[in-house]
Amino acid sequence: MKKKSSLGCLFWVALVLLVIVIFLFNRKNIENILNKTDFLNTITKKEAVKPPDVTIKKAEKAKPETKQQSSGKEQVTITVAPSNKEKNTENKTSSNLKKEKYSLRKARIFFALVEKNGKIGLKGEIKNIKYKDSPLRQTIKTLLQGPDSAELNRGFITLIPKNTKLLNIYVKDDTAYLDFTENFRFNSLGIQGLKTQLKQIVYTTTEFTNITKVQILINGKKVEYLGPEGVYIGKPLTRETFENDEL
Repeated sequence: MKKKSSLGCLFWVALVLLVIVIFLFNRKNIENILNKTDFLNTITKKEAVKPPDVTIKKAEKAKPETKQQSSGKEQVTITVAPSNKEKNTENKTSSNLKKEKYSLRKARIFFALVEKNGKIGLKGEIKNIKYKDSPLRQTIKTLLQGPDSAELNRGFITLIPKNTKLLNIYVKDDTAYLDFTENFRFNSLGIQGLKTQLKQIVYTTTEFTNITKVQILINGKKVEYLGPEGVYIGKPLTRETFENDEL
């Protein structure tokens, strides 16, 4: 039995040695065969790792008037009101966009004119009147401003006392009520100056077709006379008042 087992071991040892010898002699041939068949790459090939999908989400644009703050689990919303500076800018912009509308009309303004014989006459001058509400009010204000430089060069003057202001004006039926400051009562040229200033007012006012009479008021009240000479203004005046020399 021992001989048989020894012979068996020797057989296997001899067989292994034979395989090794064969391998060593044919090593290059074996490597070529393995490379051609891609046997080693198949065994050592590792599965490629797929990178995780990354999605970039665009952040939403925050609203300027609202901010959100989180404290713990509660969420607080804070509303930011526009500053005073922003409000003022908006108001100015809106006010700049609102243009005031004016109307334009031609009116005859009566100024005084010294004639060749030395007498003081009256001459009408057509002027463009730009008004917003009342064309009569703006026409009288234009008269109170006096003649412009071009009109002065042509000899026009005004005998309405300087710094006279129109306080109020209204029309009832065919009569215009003109309320002037105290300056209107006194004229350095005496009675002739008082009559001429009244004539300038009455003729300019009655250019409006719906007005035939003019009642002069001083500081909101009806007075009887102008100046110490006593030119009567206690009743409405008309153009006929001057033409008939009723003053």
